[in-house]
Amino acid sequence: MLQTSLASDYCAKFGRHLLQHQCELTPEAIEGPYYLPLDLVRKDIREDRQGVPLTLKILLTNARTCEPLVNVSFDIWHCDALGVYSSYVNAIPNSDYHEPRTDNITFLRGRQYTNQNGIIRFKTIYPGWYGGRATHIHMQSHYGDRTIHTGQLYFHDTINNIMARLLPYNMSDMPRMKNEEDSEFMENKGVDTIINYIKPVDIKRIHKGLKGTIHIGLNPKAKSKFAYYGRTSK
Repeated sequence: MLQTSLASDYCAKFGRHLLQHQCELTPEAIEGPYYLPLDLVRKDIREDRQGVPLTLKILLTNARTCEPLVNVSFDIWHCDALGVYSSYVNAIPNSDYHEPRTDNITFLRGRQYTNQNGIIRFKTIYPGWYGGRATHIHMQSHYGDRTIHTGQLYFHDTINNIMARLLPYNMSDMPRMKNEEDSEFMENKGVDTIINYIKPVDIKRIHKGLKGTIHIGLNPKAKSKFAYYGRTSK
């Protein structure tokens, strides 16, 4: 393991000292009812979904050493602009525990493996929302045969408010919830997984797309306490 001073130097070398967490362990959050262990290895997960383009750059590092985590399998999944999850288009998001799949649709789901610098990238759309939750993206990390982290990414309410006024988001009739009103956000330190480094591709035309970067600090020896795929009850 790197000494503290060396770890700080390592963070500075890769620019990680400029990002949130600064080699700290990223908090976990619930998996939710709609995770599926699909081997959809792809960068672009949009398929036919309409919405504001969002490019995510995610850096995964060992929270104790600041070294990049190489060959970590990283899944993301989220709802579309109208609050619908693929594989569950006929379901209503109202449970913390896994629900039976309703279809074989796969939009806005994907997996990437970290490169030698611990980096993965996804092309998606800005997520919509549904009743009872703030806007979020689910994430899960796997190292070898273990799930080492389960969590959720969030956005600042200011950006969520702007998105809600644009097509097709403004076609939703579901009530929106601010981050601080979301019990999951509050209980699981969602403030630490807000994508702080996010900017529009064109400042005058935000509908053209956004680019976001976030640093995730993980323990490669951990076992996620929120990974319960297939479990239907406590």
